[in-house]
Amino acid sequence: KIGEVVWEYLGNKKFGRIDDAKLTLQNTVLIAAEKGAYEIDRSGRIIWSFIGKVSHDIDRLENGNTILNYAWGPKGDDKIIEVDSNGQIVWKWDGLASHDQAPFNETYAHDAHIHGSEKTWIHNNSVTVLPNDVILVSLRDFQEIIWINRSGQVIKRYRFKCKSSKRAMQTSGKIQGCNPHEPQVLKNGNIVVGLRNPDRAIEFNPKTSKITWEWRSFNSKLYGTIRDVDKLKNGNYQIVTGGHLLEIDPNGNVVMDIGANPALSNDHRILYKAQKIYADGTIGHD
Repeated sequence: KIGEVVWEYLGNKKFGRIDDAKLTLQNTVLIAAEKGAYEIDRSGRIIWSFIGKVSHDIDRLENGNTILNYAWGPKGDDKIIEVDSNGQIVWKWDGLASHDQAPFNETYAHDAHIHGSEKTWIHNNSVTVLPNDVILVSLRDFQEIIWINRSGQVIKRYRFKCKSSKRAMQTSGKIQGCNPHEPQVLKNGNIVVGLRNPDRAIEFNPKTSKITWEWRSFNSKLYGTIRDVDKLKNGNYQIVTGGHLLEIDPNGNVVMDIGANPALSNDHRILYKAQKIYADGTIGHD
């Protein structure tokens, strides 16, 4: 909590830039990188790997498989894949059945060209397999969170109200905000998520759209955009902004602030995600 580094890993050049890292129950670290995914032990030895397109999110499932997210692909690319321990694809989702129709089919963000000449479509930035095997996906450019089954059917969705011309799609909804990031479903059914326009972290009831808690960055130049929000066991909220790892209590007080050195980057992507490791060995939401 005081920012002292107790362990670190500097990545592997073969796989490129690290996008996500998760501690597993076996005390290994699962890593998503721009050229694939891999798993290391605490000495840094690679014990599992997968070569392919990966970005933003990776999770190890209870059955031993690994689910991978890829946000930057064009329409028709696989956006989510599940691979087994041998790296074989056992399930995939491309979003075509549910979203290759108006108004989604021709919607692209201003940064859609970043990864090559083909336009990025959807920009899904997180995936979570829920206990009932329903899959929660955050669709940045479409301003919505969706729940899908293994057939790729949308079981339900929650859309935010985004009126910013900077974002891919302008939408109507009850809660103002654009570009949802890293939603977490709580046991009571509420969701915590990071939003932009304005930049803030919220907990809300998706059935009633009632916001039960929110925190807004009061200095966007200092903190940067909100990238990740988790609710902790103690009732506080862990928030990752572009420049800070924060813990905020229910009253909005900052009880922990670990800031990154601004000299590390010229933009808002110094930090991206964080995972809480509790003293009893349990692991918080990613």
